[in-house]
Amino acid sequence: MKLIIRILFAISVVLSLYSCATGNSKKVTAENQEVSEVTNNAAIKVFYFHTNFRCETCNAVEQFTLDDLKILYPAEFRDGEIEYQVINVEDKAHKDLVEKYEVWGQTLLFTKGDKVVDKTTDAFMHVTTNPDKWKSIVKETVDKLLRKSNS
Repeated sequence: MKLIIRILFAISVVLSLYSCATGNSKKVTAENQEVSEVTNNAAIKVFYFHTNFRCETCNAVEQFTLDDLKILYPAEFRDGEIEYQVINVEDKAHKDLVEKYEVWGQTLLFTKGDKVVDKTTDAFMHVTTNPDKWKSIVKETVDKLLRKSNS
């Protein structure tokens, strides 16, 4: 029974991610796409990769993650210790980052140096249904990465 539930869950995640990348979703233009410059001195870099076509959940993952980072870590975010970058995987200007992290669509990565933590599934699972749970996952992930940088 547990195996069936896991398989059904995996299928639902795949279908959710697939639906985000299809033409049935809202298209984001360059005018309303925010890409911040990431400097090399940030201890933690958070990357949200997306395609041209995006659904409401895709947009929510982007915005809730940014909002949570700003709320939970205002000083670190302001001082550049934590940085957030939104990247369109279809934009050739980001080809190097897309290849480095081997992404092809909606992906949310928390990074520190060579350490990469993929929180895509958690984000898509919780951001719209349980934003408080998502906020706690963001906090737990960043706290772990911050502890490692202070050790």
